[in-house]
Amino acid sequence: MGGKKRDSKEGRKSGDVKNPEILSVKLPGDKNSAKAKEAQRKSTIYVLIILAAVILSIAGVAVFNRNYHPTPKTIGDLIGETVNRGLNTSTRFVYNGFGFVRSDGLWYTEIKEGKNVYTIPLHFSPRELGDVRLIGDVPIWTKWVSLATNFTYITFDPGGSQLQYVALANSELVSNLVQALSVKPVIACTNRNVEVCKTVPQVNCTNRRGPVIYLKIDSPNKIWQDSNCLIIQGNATGIVKSVERLIYQWYGIMP
Repeated sequence: MGGKKRDSKEGRKSGDVKNPEILSVKLPGDKNSAKAKEAQRKSTIYVLIILAAVILSIAGVAVFNRNYHPTPKTIGDLIGETVNRGLNTSTRFVYNGFGFVRSDGLWYTEIKEGKNVYTIPLHFSPRELGDVRLIGDVPIWTKWVSLATNFTYITFDPGGSQLQYVALANSELVSNLVQALSVKPVIACTNRNVEVCKTVPQVNCTNRRGPVIYLKIDSPNKIWQDSNCLIIQGNATGIVKSVERLIYQWYGIMP
């Protein structure tokens, strides 16, 4: 989830996700050539971020437990109060028995697993994800992966557009795969047209080497299962919405 890092700017509307900003570098020579080089540099950086997300998620930096308190009054306290009082406001409400609290641009809820309580931060609440369609037998795919294989490839087009959103969606996806399903994510690329993808598996939905999650930039926002492949689709922030819709299903928050 890339969820531990939160935007502290005030006034942001619910669900806003800003592009990661990268300082531009002025290069000598032809302007078109400079722009092309800068675009390639940014693309490479985003691909590296996507590939690094697996290492960070396994290290446990993206999903944090209740011992982490982002505000003086803990998020855990606010969530508990929300549930106990049955609050229903623009920033605090109960959904399917789970308390949700909005703070610093993110939505928080708590997941209990045995004696452990985990605080899960995401960009969208369940109320904002009603437009994301689930097609096919997504729960069966999830059960197969968690019980039978214990791993899944996560693949994307490294030469595609909107890689900043793919990077954000991927970071949330891999951290919650580890947390919710105890499934090891294996990062892959659909092709090796980008140098940094030459060291990872080349995987797409036609491969039958194991379960695959394909992060696809396209409209509309939806998730569908095709044999061993789970395609998560969205455009711009829509890819983040689709990933979070799936995450909420994994935790039993949404059907």
